[in-house]
Amino acid sequence: MSKKSAFSHQKEIEQKNEFEEKDEKEEEENEDEDDNPNNNNNNKISNIKIEDKQKDKEKNIHQDPFDISDDEDEVEDKISDLNAIPNFFKIPKPVNLFKPPLPPGASSDNPLLKKYAPLDWKTAFPTSYNICNNTLPIYISGDNGPNLICLHGAGHSGLSFAPLALVNKNYRIISFDFRGHGFNTQVPHNDLSEKTLINDTIEVLNHVHEKYPDENLILVGHSMGGSIATKTCCTILREEEKYKELYKKMQGLMVIDVVEGTAMDALPFMENIVNNRPERFNSIQKGIEYMYKSGTIKNVDSARISVPPLLKEEINSKGVKTYVFKTNLMESKPFWNEWFIGLTKAFLSCNIPKTLMLAGIERMDKDLTIAQMQGKYKLSILRGVGHIMHEDKPEEVMKVIKDFITTFRITPKEEEMKPIIGKLGNQDPNQKVVVPLKYDKWNANK
Repeated sequence: MSKKSAFSHQKEIEQKNEFEEKDEKEEEENEDEDDNPNNNNNNKISNIKIEDKQKDKEKNIHQDPFDISDDEDEVEDKISDLNAIPNFFKIPKPVNLFKPPLPPGASSDNPLLKKYAPLDWKTAFPTSYNICNNTLPIYISGDNGPNLICLHGAGHSGLSFAPLALVNKNYRIISFDFRGHGFNTQVPHNDLSEKTLINDTIEVLNHVHEKYPDENLILVGHSMGGSIATKTCCTILREEEKYKELYKKMQGLMVIDVVEGTAMDALPFMENIVNNRPERFNSIQKGIEYMYKSGTIKNVDSARISVPPLLKEEINSKGVKTYVFKTNLMESKPFWNEWFIGLTKAFLSCNIPKTLMLAGIERMDKDLTIAQMQGKYKLSILRGVGHIMHEDKPEEVMKVIKDFITTFRITPKEEEMKPIIGKLGNQDPNQKVVVPLKYDKWNANK
């Protein structure tokens, strides 16, 4: 006999016993009330009810207790019967079965708000202070060189590299805010010319060299910051006498998702992209939500760290507190062309170990493709990331950085270095050049 049949049989016996007990009680009550003539009509009604119940009993014992497709009047009784079914017959309801866990620090009271709650960037950069008359903020993470000097893109801040700092275990990561971005208070705040940004970067490099005089430097730049990093590197290498100490320490260049050709092609559309962004948000959480859901940043936890420094509080005309972007990107429009013009030539002329990280091979232009085939730089393509790849997948970007440093044997300090390639034609032709076998197409005289 199946479990279902056994259960139905047991149910029939219980119902039969229940009705027999009720019949006996009602017969006793009827015998007591027979002497009262006023109860005759009541007795007739009771007998009719008993007959109806008996008919219902005979009807129900032939029905499947799991069938609740009867009239609406009987549905409630059937549900009560179902609630009495033993647990091993029941299929659990999929309550919260596919609900993802809340992020760290979130509360189930308001999961939507908590999902986009800001995270403290100081966990990524425990050391931070200002230079240049207390106007230019610097963020530091890690205890060992070489020092990765990180330059952020337009509209972002130095804390864009906070997710990278959180996964870093081997190097010192140093980032800073360009003027008009993040917590930078330099004036004029809207002077984002190529020359000014290069000079500001050199100020940071000089400070880092003074603080860590024996440690090597690697420039890491994203988007606009990648172009400024490249042109800063070229400036230092070409003017050896002026930047003698920085020249010695400059050992690598890493550019993240910026190519001159594709950048120049995209500039005509930049104004529409900027103007289509929301002007203000009701809360910081809404700003984080927008940056994540719009696909600008594909990692919600990265957005929770990097987005809050991009926003500032502002009271609207109705006296309501709102949040707007600190950086007015339209003010920087006069400088968009000069940021990227000449980038490819500058990148290829920096005769030090260099790598280009892209979110897709289609972003390459002709000159870079030819140079890459000639082995003049290392190319890394990351999949499943957007433009801000160091926030989208910081672990993968850090792996590229580690491989780059290992491949070119860039050590924390200068005295530990062995020559790998020369710099901008100043290579002594009699000096032995150590070239990694994997990149034997490198040529110091090119």
